Amino acid sequence: AASQAIYAVAFYGTQALVYAGVSIGSAMLAAPSIPKPESFATTYRSGRSPRVSAYGRNRLSGPAMLYEATRYCYDVLAIHDGQIEAIEAYWLHDDQVTLDSNKYVIGYDGGTDPRYRNLITRVFTRLGLPTETSYTTNIDFSELGAGVWTSAHRGDGIASVLMWAKGVEGKDMPTRFPNGAPQASVTARCLRVYDWRDTGNDDDDPDTWECKFNPILQLADYLTNDNHGMGFSFAERIAPALSVWSAAADVCDEAVSLKAGGTEPRYQSHGPFQHVTAPIDVITRILETCDGWLAQRGDGAFIVRAGEYYEPDVTFTDAHITDYTLQRFMEDEQAVNVLIVSYTSPVHKFQEVETDPWRDESDILARGIERFQDVAFTWVQNNGQARRLAKRRMSRLAAEMRGTFTTNLYGLKALGERYVRVQISEISALNDVVVEIVGAELDLSSMRIVFSWIVADENIDAWNPATEEGDGPATATRTAVVALVAPTIEDVTPFFESAGTGGEGVRLALDVAGPDREDLTWFVRWRVDGGVSWNEAQYTSVVWGTSIQLETGFVTANDDLEVEAAYSIGSGDISPWSATFDVNTSTDNVAPASPTNVQADPSGSPPDVIVSWRNPTSVNFDHARVYRNTTATFGTATDISGAVNGSPGENVEYQDAPGSGTFYYWVTAENAADTDSPPAGPDSITV
Repeated sequence: AASQAIYAVAFYGTQALVYAGVSIGSAMLAAPSIPKPESFATTYRSGRSPRVSAYGRNRLSGPAMLYEATRYCYDVLAIHDGQIEAIEAYWLHDDQVTLDSNKYVIGYDGGTDPRYRNLITRVFTRLGLPTETSYTTNIDFSELGAGVWTSAHRGDGIASVLMWAKGVEGKDMPTRFPNGAPQASVTARCLRVYDWRDTGNDDDDPDTWECKFNPILQLADYLTNDNHGMGFSFAERIAPALSVWSAAADVCDEAVSLKAGGTEPRYQSHGPFQHVTAPIDVITRILETCDGWLAQRGDGAFIVRAGEYYEPDVTFTDAHITDYTLQRFMEDEQAVNVLIVSYTSPVHKFQEVETDPWRDESDILARGIERFQDVAFTWVQNNGQARRLAKRRMSRLAAEMRGTFTTNLYGLKALGERYVRVQISEISALNDVVVEIVGAELDLSSMRIVFSWIVADENIDAWNPATEEGDGPATATRTAVVALVAPTIEDVTPFFESAGTGGEGVRLALDVAGPDREDLTWFVRWRVDGGVSWNEAQYTSVVWGTSIQLETGFVTANDDLEVEAAYSIGSGDISPWSATFDVNTSTDNVAPASPTNVQADPSGSPPDVIVSWRNPTSVNFDHARVYRNTTATFGTATDISGAVNGSPGENVEYQDAPGSGTFYYWVTAENAADTDSPPAGPDSITV
């Protein structure tokens, strides 16, 4: 009927909006208003969020259904409306992590990086079954209070993620959670679609369907699904032209050789979309992945073609064409000879990346100028596919001829045809040529059809991966995280020290071997042997080197102690604690505190020098000892006094006759077993 034909052509007239090529004049169509796939991998909080579904393989996060923190962090995220097929990988921030059988994060970066580990983070998922299982079967939510999250909170029909994490000490945050509170996302195989070519698929039973990356199958699902799609009848809009749909789906599945060896399907599609997105935008995204073409014929059935040249079944001759226009050149302002090509790369954490630009070198040479255009295949995840699509795009932009022709009603035969043959006898260039239809309009006043066309490239499917696939986007191997090595405690020496306010006690002097770097902050902890808790202290501004000295505060005297050391680097990462060093702080074996106020003065008559000091107040002080050297080096100094007896806290003098010269004096304090303190001094004098 005429009304049916008019309806078909009216829909056909919108073809430029559902066609992956270019409109007349090579101006690019407006990009679909769908956020980039990478934006769907971000967690966010919103009072009400658009529903999201996705085709193919995608990295997904989403709005928080629960976002609470007490001792633990509880994040339940809605990632997908409708059941998905499988979860393939888990992410915290941009870190892909490994889970154990209890869903604890046990590995990141090959297990060398300590982040998220030590059983502090768990991740659970739900596929979005019609009747789901509450996360209360995995995690106890009672700490949040009654009714906050119960077994009734199932999330039927919503694929989701639960991320649960323990709080950690402040000093451990840079190591365990270097990017702050973890944000969860997953790599998922998303919507299952009906593949009528598979005898195991039942169109009435979605449980028999599978997640397919084939864009033609996805398009059929979107046009006919009444939840996330347009809800057309499959029997009325797809089935009458099923052979055409099958042929297009088969084109997408064809194996194409790769530069590195092996093959990949010619066209695949992967992308998420919001349910509030205009259907034409979703359709355009799918068609872009396969250089697709969609129209509607007179019986209302949809006709689809994937990007592959075929010999036309319809020929227009002088008897059918009543008028035409022809353009044999492209103005510089409209010309494009370099395509800046990007796609979404799983290798780059599902971010949009640029691959090698597609260049028309002959046109660049002829024009003497490069004319650029950006082409973003955001639902494409393979470099080879993006480059093949760029080649097809450039072929149309650089077409040698384009224009229009007007036909009588015989032109209705071309509805649903991507390629037609044209034979206009009066112009040799159009005497026998195949053109690609890029638009059509019905002139109601004359009942004639005006077609927009570009000349077809019959060799468009030729592909040489060695010369045309390119090198792809740069990939950098992530610098392997070098695990911090535990330091080594080489020796621990107890000694007495006065607090300076009348108190005193035992302290520990540690000799520790560690890395030779300037960004270290040191930690020492000790406890009584077998104790439950550690006493810990932090040390900054330590003189750096492979061997350093650290001194503790007062420790428990007359007991067996365990001592350990660790360090953190500038990034905040903390090393493992050293092996435990056991030390006994019996005061019989502990040196007294060092003497104070060491001074060497002239006596005025022989003997020539009086060395004075104040004995420490340590209860185990027994005697002092005076050392002398002609240089400021204690290691080679000579004991000149022997044991100088005295009382704790007593001011003492010792007379010396060294002769002429410059001399350096030190004084040590010792207990009854001759265990000596660190030397006090030196003080120098010239005689």
